[in-house]
Amino acid sequence: MRIAQIIPSMVHTGPINVALDLSHMFQKEGHEVVIFYFDDKGEAPDDIPSERIKWGSRMDWSDFDIVHSHGIRPDLYVRKNRKRMPPSVSTLHNYVTQDLYYRYGKRKARLYTNLWSYACAKHDRNVVLSEDMLRYYQQFWRNKSLEVIPNTRVVRGEEDEEAIQEIRDL
Repeated sequence: MRIAQIIPSMVHTGPINVALDLSHMFQKEGHEVVIFYFDDKGEAPDDIPSERIKWGSRMDWSDFDIVHSHGIRPDLYVRKNRKRMPPSVSTLHNYVTQDLYYRYGKRKARLYTNLWSYACAKHDRNVVLSEDMLRYYQQFWRNKSLEVIPNTRVVRGEEDEEAIQEIRDL
């Protein structure tokens, strides 16, 4: 299977780390993964093909079996290009309204929540991370094709193992 992951940038935030971990796991299972990103920030991994895309770029998605997006901008991009894309999945990594409220205030949170819900309305699936998130999104999300798939970080290398040991020692 050929999988396209669309993320905002290569800056290592929680959702991007999850997308990268998933990409590594897909590769181990024999799938081909390409990561597409908008902002030229952060470092792309050496072992996963990646390509910067622009909002207005017309891509040929016919070589991919599925598109997996993470974040409002990638979700809007998929919505805009939906007719030319294979099946799509969005992973919602947050409680959208609360997250946006803390960042932008009440009015913008409402506006961006509606915009994000619109962006995800045509995805084939919207993935949430817990049963609590499922109940939360079922109340207002336009796309009722919601699925719970918990995620976590994959521990790789000595630095990650040392950090985990430090936490255990507390």
